[in-house]
Amino acid sequence: TGLKVFSYDREPLPKQADVVDKITFENNYITRTAGIHMQAPAVIAHIPRNTSLSHNEIHETSYTGMSIGWAFAGFGYKWMANNKINYNRIDQCMLQTDDGGGIYMMDYQPNTEYVGNYISNINNLVDGFYFEEGSYWMEVRDSVVLNAPYCMFFWNAGSRSIKDAIKVRNTWAD
Repeated sequence: TGLKVFSYDREPLPKQADVVDKITFENNYITRTAGIHMQAPAVIAHIPRNTSLSHNEIHETSYTGMSIGWAFAGFGYKWMANNKINYNRIDQCMLQTDDGGGIYMMDYQPNTEYVGNYISNINNLVDGFYFEEGSYWMEVRDSVVLNAPYCMFFWNAGSRSIKDAIKVRNTWAD
């Protein structure tokens, strides 16, 4: 992993003490991550709030480019909010694994935006943007996904509807 932003111990559910607040990670180049632990994202932020992950380039990863949020079905909603994951370039990820994507999101993230991201050459029949179960209250806009089996994947195994929960505007895929 190129960057780990979390203090969450997974026991038993996230709590306010697990929040990582006001982190800025910008203008970085990350390449060839997860050589030993194949399912480690290049950038992972478990319970972020007021965090900016922007203008980064991620290239050639075994697993997901960026993973934002980690709690199922609303357990993190009180704390994960106001994040900006903007203007990142993610190329050639998911080279060894599946069940992930260029950018992977999970759980409620009020006022979180994914703007101007460019995701390309995603391998193993996975997605540019992957909205895991419980993904709500976020917006994707002005982004591009090229050479990926799917531009976006919405997983919702629970009873909540994701209709109107995620806004997608002005995003292009081939």
